[in-house]
Amino acid sequence: NITLPEGLKSISKQLFANCTSLEEIIIPKTVTSINQKAFVGCKKLRKIVIPDSVKTIGKDAFKGCASLEYIYLSNNIKTIPQYFFSGLQNLRNVTVAADITQIGRSAFADCHKLQRLCTPDSNILIFDRLERIEDKAFYNCKSFEGFDIWNQVTHIGESAFAGCESLKNIKVGDEVDWHRKSCFNGTPWLKDHAENGYVIDGDYLENYVGEDEMAVIPKGVKTIGRGAFYKNKYIKETLSYTIDRLNQINSGGCCYGDVYSGTKHKY
Repeated sequence: NITLPEGLKSISKQLFANCTSLEEIIIPKTVTSINQKAFVGCKKLRKIVIPDSVKTIGKDAFKGCASLEYIYLSNNIKTIPQYFFSGLQNLRNVTVAADITQIGRSAFADCHKLQRLCTPDSNILIFDRLERIEDKAFYNCKSFEGFDIWNQVTHIGESAFAGCESLKNIKVGDEVDWHRKSCFNGTPWLKDHAENGYVIDGDYLENYVGEDEMAVIPKGVKTIGRGAFYKNKYIKETLSYTIDRLNQINSGGCCYGDVYSGTKHKY
C-alpha cells in the first residue's frame, strides 16, 4: 500500500503504470489532477478514494485494473468520461457526485459485478441533474440494479442498459425518450413493460420478450427494430403480415434473413 505525501498537486502520466503489487493507495486532498494512464495495469488495486480536490482525470486512468472493486470519485467530477471503467469485471460499487450531468459512452460497459451507483450521502440515490446517458453506458452490466431516470434526462443512447439482467425496479419518466434504440433490451424491466410479450412503439416492434416458440408479429407493425429478439432463447419462428422493413438486428445467437410479408421465418 502507498500513501502519497501532502502537498502533492498532480499524479503524473503513467506514474503507477503496471505496478502489479499495488493494492491500495491513499491520495491526499491537495491533489487536483490525475493524468492519463496513471494507474493503468495495476492488476491488484482493489480500492481507491479520489478526494474532492481532484477536478480532472485523464484517459484510461484505471484501464486494466482487473481487481478494482470500489472507487469513490471526486465530487468535482460531473461527467463520467467514455470507457472510463469499461471492462472492470470486479467493480462492484462506485460513489459519484449526486449532481453528475453525463455518463459517457461505454463508461461502465461489461462491469459484470457492478451493482449500483452511490452518492456521498448514501441515503440519496437520485441523480436529478443527470441529462445524458450515452451509448452502451451500462451495457452488459449483469448485476446492475440501476437508478430512477427522471424527465430531466434528455438523451439515452443506443443499448445504454442492454444486457443488464438485474435491472428491474426502476422508474423512468414519461417524457424520457428511450424507444427505438434498444436501450433496455435483455432487462427484466423491459419485460415488465411488454404486452403479451411484445414491446411496441407505434408501428415499430421494439422487442419480443415472450416465451412462445413462434412469434406472430402483431398487425400494424411495419418495422422490426434492431435487437428485437435479443437473447430470446425460446423463439424459433416468426410469422408476419405487415412488415415493411427489417432493421439490422443483433440477437445474441439467432440468425436472421430478410422478412417478407406473409411469410414464416425460421431462425
